[in-house]
Amino acid sequence: MKYIKMLSLALAASIVLGSFAGCAASKEPDVTTAGSSEVVTTTETPATSGSSATSEETTADPNYIRLFSEAQEYANMFISGFAANDLGDFDGDRMSVEKFLAFAFAYLKNNTDESIGYKKKGEVSYQTVTFAQALKTIGQLFGTGLKEEDCKALPKPPTKYGDNGEGPYFEDGKIWFFAADGDEQNTVAIVDSAYNNGDGTLTLKFTVYSIDIKTYLNLDNEEIKAYYKLTPEQAKADKTLKKICTGTATVGVGQSGEYILRSYKTTE
Repeated sequence: MKYIKMLSLALAASIVLGSFAGCAASKEPDVTTAGSSEVVTTTETPATSGSSATSEETTADPNYIRLFSEAQEYANMFISGFAANDLGDFDGDRMSVEKFLAFAFAYLKNNTDESIGYKKKGEVSYQTVTFAQALKTIGQLFGTGLKEEDCKALPKPPTKYGDNGEGPYFEDGKIWFFAADGDEQNTVAIVDSAYNNGDGTLTLKFTVYSIDIKTYLNLDNEEIKAYYKLTPEQAKADKTLKKICTGTATVGVGQSGEYILRSYKTTE
């Protein structure tokens, strides 16, 4: 399996949006260049280099935001983290403890192999992450927290396979799931356009692609990272990419420019 360390990459890249947080929170944004993003409020045609929407789209919505190289890459990587780890439709107000933990486990398993522990109870083999690791991941990606008391309400890991499901279970300060191989991370999401909602959040419209598996298996990590730098136009023209679906996400923008996921929905 290829580990891209998407979490650390996205957090490192977030600095490129550092000066954008105030702009995104503005109720009446001006034409303001901030870091690698620009809120467009005029009817002028944007430069095509690094632009992620047509001039018609820009003039139709005054809150359209251009994503240039670093900002495009950060947005792509952030949304890819959810697309590649099968988040499914998400509303921050309706996420169960079990779903938060299942996603955090999948994210850590596929991106930070050193976070995964291996345990055996009776006839069952488990993979585990600590509650602290899960809590940190959930906080960084979703801007919310869980109480360990919530996890203590989960069942303890059984010693036999049965009808209990693969997890999550909780014991000894750890989240437990039945052991299984990780998925190949050949999914990438490309943000097609971004819009300032005027309340400190952005709406991101994106397309999810799969990298041709034969191509993917022959790529090194640097070559895989290059996919996260693609503009929408480049992704559409790339013959190694196959469109899976489109989607829309709402993200909060932190003071240092980092994204926090508020909602996420895909459409075939």
